[in-house]
Amino acid sequence: MQKRSAWAADCCRDSDSRPFLRTGGAKDFLGNKKSSAAPKLRGELRGIKNSFPERKDAAFKVLLAYVSNILDNPAEPKFRRIKKENKAFVSRVACCGDHGVNFLTLCGFGGGGRAEYLPPDGSPDDFLVCQQPEGEEFAGSDLAVTLKAAKTELTKSIENPFWL
Repeated sequence: MQKRSAWAADCCRDSDSRPFLRTGGAKDFLGNKKSSAAPKLRGELRGIKNSFPERKDAAFKVLLAYVSNILDNPAEPKFRRIKKENKAFVSRVACCGDHGVNFLTLCGFGGGGRAEYLPPDGSPDDFLVCQQPEGEEFAGSDLAVTLKAAKTELTKSIENPFWL
């Protein structure tokens, strides 16, 4: 009886009275951290799709490249910065209104940044920089989880023609 009551404490019942397990907080079924930013990321991508349908493909591909480069090379500073006047950034992401920049902001990009992420001759005001807190390991950080969620949302939006 002790086992049953412990199991019952970890279960809920849906409207059909069938038991289902609680999610256990902010982790998926494999025990990986879940990002609370995923719905917001999806919303910004949806905003690009609805407001700028002719530019969405190019914007999504550039955003995916930014996110993938950081995930594949987290220690490389050149992938963590975007020059605001960069031709590809201006013509493919910034031209999509606030949605493109908001997506990057949700991914951890912001103005300025630590000197290690900036080129020696660059001004902090000229760049959007994706940086993690000082001394934090990238692999299990909230930034890595958010970037993985962003990559998933971008991949789904590019590959699925019926994506909303």
